Amino acid sequence: MADVAPDTATTLTRVQLRQALANLSVQKGEQIHFLSEAAVLLEVALMEAGNPQQRDDIAAQLGSVYLQFYLVTHEARYLTVTGHILRPLSASAHAGILLGLVRLAALKQEPALLRHWVTRLSASPQFDWDLLDMPELAHVPTLPWFQALRQPQLH
Repeated sequence: MADVAPDTATTLTRVQLRQALANLSVQKGEQIHFLSEAAVLLEVALMEAGNPQQRDDIAAQLGSVYLQFYLVTHEARYLTVTGHILRPLSASAHAGILLGLVRLAALKQEPALLRHWVTRLSASPQFDWDLLDMPELAHVPTLPWFQALRQPQLH
């Protein structure tokens, strides 16, 4: 969220709070309500985005919201929506977009794309290995290609 306009920063903060509330809730209906509010805020902000950095920040967060929808409902349509949001921006080096594509590939069980996106993400200047600490990515550290990718950082 570095160097984002105040309105965009406020929107992203409001969305992150709604996502956190959805995580804390144990009621599926309440989770969907919070995520729906977050999605609406982001979709409006995306239409009003003034520059590519804002667009990338908002799209990355919107992808995260739809991935969270999937984790709550297990409805494949949310993976499709996430792909429609993030794939057109795949040329970006934005860590949030690349992380969304990593998570999407893992949830869709697409190992070749998973490897591709993890490799791209690891080359990003914003990359931190802790970004990959998510339940849907728990199996990734055991994969031989991942261990080879991480090997130079371990020494």
